[in-house]
Amino acid sequence: MTGMALTSGQFSGQRITTGMSQAEVDKLFKTERYASFDNAWETTKNWFCDTDKAKAEAALLTLVQASTEYHQYYSPLVEEKNYSTSTQDVKHAFDALKLLAGGYGERFTLDHDSDTQTNQYVIEAGDRAFCLTFLAPEQA
Repeated sequence: MTGMALTSGQFSGQRITTGMSQAEVDKLFKTERYASFDNAWETTKNWFCDTDKAKAEAALLTLVQASTEYHQYYSPLVEEKNYSTSTQDVKHAFDALKLLAGGYGERFTLDHDSDTQTNQYVIEAGDRAFCLTFLAPEQA
């Protein structure tokens, strides 16, 4: 990446430091989010009837954006965590996808991790699964 600073150190106790501009971080997360969304949508879009595809696409985008945002703030070093998506919005989007998928609804599962107090929204798609993570409702 351009603009990324790397200062090398020795293994005798010196630190190796890296630095990225905020624009580079934003670009990285935006690229990752849309790559994940495109992969998930291309795999699942035929599960929805034509009249529901726009709703399903919007719901999936909500899940992917929330998961990306969660991972962006995941570090305990980030003091201020301003999530733009509520846990209820995420749950409603997941429930909508499951409902709109009709016969494929059993491929949508919700797993709760009590150690991290997060929910894993899982979409099984043959030999792959899309796992989208967000805070459990009581952690938002």
